[in-house]
Amino acid sequence: MSNKIVIFSPDYKPMLGGVAEYTYQLAKELNKLDLLNTVITSVLQIETPVFTLKGLNKYKNDRFLGKRIGDSFYLFKKINSAIYYINIAFFVIFEILKISLKNPKDLFIITYISNTYSILVIQILHFLKLKYAIVLHGYDILNLIKSNKNFLDFVCKSSNLIIFNSHATKKLLKDNSIQYSCKDYILYPGLDIEFLEGKKKKKSKDLEIDLTNKFLITTISRLTKRKGIDIAIQALKRTLRENDDYIYLIAGTGQEYDYLKKIVNELELNEKVRFLGKISDEAKFNLLELSSVFIMPNHSNLNKDFEGFGISFIEASFFENVIIAGNHGGAVESVKNSKCGILVDADNRDNAIKEISDYLDLVISNEDLRKEISISARKHVVSNYDIKLLVNSFSEFLIENALI
Repeated sequence: MSNKIVIFSPDYKPMLGGVAEYTYQLAKELNKLDLLNTVITSVLQIETPVFTLKGLNKYKNDRFLGKRIGDSFYLFKKINSAIYYINIAFFVIFEILKISLKNPKDLFIITYISNTYSILVIQILHFLKLKYAIVLHGYDILNLIKSNKNFLDFVCKSSNLIIFNSHATKKLLKDNSIQYSCKDYILYPGLDIEFLEGKKKKKSKDLEIDLTNKFLITTISRLTKRKGIDIAIQALKRTLRENDDYIYLIAGTGQEYDYLKKIVNELELNEKVRFLGKISDEAKFNLLELSSVFIMPNHSNLNKDFEGFGISFIEASFFENVIIAGNHGGAVESVKNSKCGILVDADNRDNAIKEISDYLDLVISNEDLRKEISISARKHVVSNYDIKLLVNSFSEFLIENALI
């Protein structure tokens, strides 16, 4: 079999977040199966990849905003920025054309479509009549319905395959009356179980905080409204105040940072709620292993946002955390209610705060129950979200349907 897969992603490592991790894990496993041609990305790269990847070097091609000649003048600053983006666009076009001419029967997979470079790539592939698949994650659907519904209609009708990261995301597309006739496939985000097993019991040098004898509650995510971190802080305030050895750590960056800090200040919880900012993968794994409860009560943000799956939930479950999540979007697939933790209706803010607080009282006071749930959560992840098994099944589907 000579046909392989080319992945294009505008959201890829070293970026953080679910799409970047999803794309990386997919590419890594396809490479192990000898099904990956290459990854093309518009994200500037800082490290040598472990498989074939086409991306501009960050140190040579970064914008270096404010440091280029002319950046002190508004007009020249805009021109320099335009040159920067055009340079990336030309790079992407060149790589797409080069591969399509050499391997015209390969399948292109675009792992995030709500992006200018992705729109450009899809238009080129469509014009050249090449096979391509798209991955939909949830928020991208809502974003395109609002900003470019015609493109969403077009790409769904013209794709050879639509890949959804959850059944909830598939339902979201159908609920918004977007039609498609091609085949579809549910490819969940997954974890490299063997790799993560090797990370257990390893202390990260990047986690510079003393957690000795602390009962640790964590959130690791982008600080966006839909994650419900403000709800988590309100729900945790009584528990944190009443227990000296309890601490809530929030890792990640985002536009909600100032708002969340303000809440913590107003509640006088600065010693009990700590913001860690951006952390390394090593620190993340270390933090999750030390943690007992992972909380992220995601919600729809008044139907303006969507949690397509929530890879953070299955990472925390693997490290035997009790999970507190929202019952919105794909979180209901990554977290099994009562077996892995609890799902709350975080769109109903007041009820969610009370439900979370009561549930914390229950699992914190009952160590046997907490252990039972955390072990069940880990088993659920190992059985259902091993990336090796997920991508193996996906590759078999592609072969059976003559897509590669």
